[in-house]
Amino acid sequence: MSVSSNNYGLFYTPLLQGFSLSFSALCLIFCLAVFYCDKAMSNETLSNSQDKPIELLSVEVNEEAISPSDYDSEDTNFSNQDSQDDRQIDPRFSENSENLLSQESLGKSESNSLVSEELIIDTIADNSSAQKFTDSLGFEQDFNNIIQGSVWDRTNSEVIDLLFLRLPESINSETIRGLITKLLLSDGAPPQSSVSDKDFLIKRAKLLASFGDYNSAMLLLALSPEQKEGELFANFNALNKFGNLDYPRACNISKEWVLKAPTLFWKRANIFCKALEGDIEAALVGADLMKETGDSPGKLLSISLDTMAGTEAPKLDIGDLDENFGPFQLAMLRAAGINPPDKFSEYSSSSALSSIFESNISPVDLRLKAAEKAWTLGFISISDIRALYESVPFTPEELADPSLVTPDIDPSLARALLYRVVLDQNVPIARGTAISDALKFSLDKGEFKLMSQLLLPSIESIDPKPLFAWFAPSAVRALLSAGDYEKANTWYKMILAQAAAGPQNAAVAIELWPLIQLAGDNNELDHDMLDEWLESQDTIRDPAANERAGNLLSLFDALGKEVFSDYWLYGISSGPSIETVKGPSKPFDRILSDSQSDQRIGEVILLSAILSEADQHLNQDITTTLRIISAFSQIGLLEAAKSLALEVVLNNKL
Repeated sequence: MSVSSNNYGLFYTPLLQGFSLSFSALCLIFCLAVFYCDKAMSNETLSNSQDKPIELLSVEVNEEAISPSDYDSEDTNFSNQDSQDDRQIDPRFSENSENLLSQESLGKSESNSLVSEELIIDTIADNSSAQKFTDSLGFEQDFNNIIQGSVWDRTNSEVIDLLFLRLPESINSETIRGLITKLLLSDGAPPQSSVSDKDFLIKRAKLLASFGDYNSAMLLLALSPEQKEGELFANFNALNKFGNLDYPRACNISKEWVLKAPTLFWKRANIFCKALEGDIEAALVGADLMKETGDSPGKLLSISLDTMAGTEAPKLDIGDLDENFGPFQLAMLRAAGINPPDKFSEYSSSSALSSIFESNISPVDLRLKAAEKAWTLGFISISDIRALYESVPFTPEELADPSLVTPDIDPSLARALLYRVVLDQNVPIARGTAISDALKFSLDKGEFKLMSQLLLPSIESIDPKPLFAWFAPSAVRALLSAGDYEKANTWYKMILAQAAAGPQNAAVAIELWPLIQLAGDNNELDHDMLDEWLESQDTIRDPAANERAGNLLSLFDALGKEVFSDYWLYGISSGPSIETVKGPSKPFDRILSDSQSDQRIGEVILLSAILSEADQHLNQDITTTLRIISAFSQIGLLEAAKSLALEVVLNNKL
């Protein structure tokens, strides 16, 4: 299984279905009620919004099913909930204004989220599904079958807690990010200790939320009847709605919970919602009362309220952002018409990035940067990027000859231009040329995978025929990067069949062979092709070629493919006697070895995520990545190992 952006290597066991007739009837009545309530709400307008409203999501939330009950406060100190407070919001500004919320954007057209809102709703509504998983509190994953028992077997909870704390805020590797999510959603007994299923469930849900994956976090919490009605679930639900600019539903949740648990987050959210309703005066009074009672409304809320009240929108810098900047804070800026700081996309690794590109008030270069990073981190879909690229205005002269401007403009803007040029080509040969130019530019700029995904439909529109043999190198690399091994292999077989037609085709076949070997299911090396490839590299006279050969042999070895001893002689003929690169530290390497030997799958995946990001994953030094690939192979995660090997090769021109 090759991991791709549309899949993440994540498969869920289908949830139990089948409601009784009476229960279905009740649900139908309720859904109709919700529909007409939402429809009535959609006719209102948000007076302070400067953006064009977008239609509501088609998913109707079963509010009765997710209606929260009282929840143990010790489990709610997370994310934007900065403090607990027993004081109630002054009734003067909590219930007395007319609801003027509009149907502001509900978000992404095709979210890259690992879990859909429909799945969450179904799980919450179907008590039998939740009950089914109460023994293990998780979902069966494909790697659960590798071992007998839980992925957490033989692991101490203190070790897991330590690794949870060390996990990076963002994971750039699609392969490892998919494994982490799958691991956190998996079923099985918790690690060895006195930790309860409930406590471990909460820890995993909080971690998923810290990655910005609120849907997965809510799905996990919904498996526990207690947790699905608690404040933590409500908090994640509200943040998810704010992040998608679903102001009506976010505010409905906030209004309910500010009365049940008046924490700092709910107070701020309720005040913001008053401003959204058009009652700016009540919102300002609420902010003042927070200050009088010892709470802080926060810098961004104060700025947003002032701007919504009529003051000129300020120019923010990074220092103006709250420490826990996230979807709620970004929703405030969006509603107030305030642009995020210029370097926001470089600063933030949160899911808030996904909302920047939707803001019509943000500069196009900022939207492009934020969108590309959000896609890299898995928060938006490739369709979102395509739509944004297609919306950027370019002159006919720029589209006719992009080489005149691409060296001088921002790389994100240049990628948008090159993508548009590809779309404008109706002749297959011209389209193939434009694709090759776009891929080369993106490879040089470190965004090869992004461009491969963007251009996948265009690449697949060109048939792998001898006429397009020249296009084979670009096609194979891009298709493999996009996760389409079968189509890539078709191109390779075509060029291999044409090898006898001339030395150029033979050279291309030899050049592409390592990629096909890494991605394929055959664990046996084709030593004849390996000989041909090594000979083509001229390893004796070219130190860079020697390094490429050493990297390839090391990748084969890490994947468990047998590399005969004689081949390692290439490494001592002209390679360094002592490697100057650094791998994992001794403690990490030892723990990884022990975890690998003992088949402690959870530990191996967590350690791999920590090591890959600490090493700035997929850089030119692949020492650490080789160690991770080897560990995956040894514990039975061969598909993940192959996917990671392709990532490092394709993204770094190795």
